[in-house]
Amino acid sequence: MLKLELPNDIQTRLELLSLSTGISIHFFALEAILEYLDDIESRHQAPSEGHGQSGMGEVAAPA
Repeated sequence: MLKLELPNDIQTRLELLSLSTGISIHFFALEAILEYLDDIESRHQAPSEGHGQSGMGEVAAPA
């Protein structure tokens, strides 16, 4: 189980979206986490094409 303490503005946005769509906050949170994980995992699995950058958007130390 995961518990998140969200900033009030994000919590409010999720609540309004949930009310207007009839879709649970849990669903939106799960979808966002899965999309983020897929993105990060694909960056780590892709061959390094960027010169001087790691897969996390940070500048890598020169070799």
